[in-house]
Amino acid sequence: MTKSARALAPFSVVACIIALMATGCSCRPERPYTDDSRDPEAYARRIKVMILRQLPLAKTEKEEPESYTASVVGELENYKNNPVGSYGETYAQLLSQCQELHELLKQGGDRKPAIAKIDEIMEIANQLPGEVPTD
Repeated sequence: MTKSARALAPFSVVACIIALMATGCSCRPERPYTDDSRDPEAYARRIKVMILRQLPLAKTEKEEPESYTASVVGELENYKNNPVGSYGETYAQLLSQCQELHELLKQGGDRKPAIAKIDEIMEIANQLPGEVPTD
């Protein structure tokens, strides 16, 4: 083997690994797809996780805390287009409270009312089923 061939050998191995990864070859088996788009419990878990992950960030964000509430409000504004099951009233409460919080955060000023509102919203969200996974 020539000197230049030996120098390129490690790059060939890396290229092969990248090619295998790009073609979908991996060590993990694929998870089966589960369509839960019509499952009220799955939607409730998703909303709960979103709220309990996003809103605490709004408590600590100094620059634009309302950016964390915008996505929550956007999702909740469409809750009627999703499977709500027996949680319709909870979603309506969450939407109303999150809209109020979003406006409070946009106004700026004293954060105490917003932090209290976040705690209130998180309490409502905890009525929904499911646990928030720790990463």
